[in-house]
Amino acid sequence: MRSRKYDEVLLQCCLDGQTVAQTMKATGLSKKTICEYRADRDFQNELARRRVAAVQAAVSKMSMSLSEIVEVVIAIAKDDKISAQIRLNAAQILLSQCRNWTETADILTRLEAIETAINGEKVSS
Repeated sequence: MRSRKYDEVLLQCCLDGQTVAQTMKATGLSKKTICEYRADRDFQNELARRRVAAVQAAVSKMSMSLSEIVEVVIAIAKDDKISAQIRLNAAQILLSQCRNWTETADILTRLEAIETAINGEKVSS
């Protein structure tokens, strides 16, 4: 019988990228039981949903800081004490990373909607 308590602990271990050995230590469960949980479709779906939520939260937090980041980049760009190459690299990294995270969050949101639609169709059939 599955325990909701272990579901939560296992989900967090997976989200944290812990190994099976670390998960065994954190939960007291056997390797076989952990593998059974991880193979469970409902568990996998919940893990995927939480990963999407984590990425979306990170993107949201970063998005709220974009104005500050732009101000910092502008300040760096105007600071003659910093080399032009470093100023350009910093700006490029920040903007590139922002684009990547935003695209990732968008893709994950769309994928989640597709999975929900597919699962909803299966339930209806």
